[in-house]
Amino acid sequence: ERTRVLLHLVDLTADDPLANYRTVRQELERYHPGLLAKPEVIAGTKADVSGTDRGAAALLREFPHARIISSRTGSGIVEVLGDLRKAANR
Repeated sequence: ERTRVLLHLVDLTADDPLANYRTVRQELERYHPGLLAKPEVIAGTKADVSGTDRGAAALLREFPHARIISSRTGSGIVEVLGDLRKAANR
């Protein structure tokens, strides 16, 4: 509740990454509807795992400003941090 920005880490290896994202949003709404008004940054994770291309494409179709990241390789992390800084300073 005290955070300025929500960071959604969406597992691209899941069967339906977008459904998982929507589930989290529904849970947030039930917990505290005001959380949905906060800025959010969306990052698809595990980009280094084979077979995540379909999930990444679906995420980017739905959320063109989402980032695709890999914690293992570090790919996309700097961009997500920049997005978080920008969102927090709005």
